[in-house]
Amino acid sequence: MIVAVFALSRQSPEEITYHITRTDIRVGHTAYPYRIIKTFWIVYKPPEVKTLNFETTAYINSTISVELGNQDPLEIKVLLSKYLIEDLEREESVTDALARKLKI
Repeated sequence: MIVAVFALSRQSPEEITYHITRTDIRVGHTAYPYRIIKTFWIVYKPPEVKTLNFETTAYINSTISVELGNQDPLEIKVLLSKYLIEDLEREESVTDALARKLKI
């Protein structure tokens, strides 16, 4: 396990593009229609954390987290609020925080 974590921490992160449209959120080659997204939340703790997160109706991997890079989180929040319910209580998950700290 420790060897795997060390190996993963040495790799450069893969850059994945995302698009927000009037009908869905596209992450890489996967589209998530708004009808299957239960809620979204943005974690913004500059300069380290700036992510869009959303929960889908899927049984496995229901929570998706997307690094926002240079995008303005407020613009994304305003746009998504037209289509989805924002969860103002949610924070960064323990697994996301751990992965960020370990750089995996």
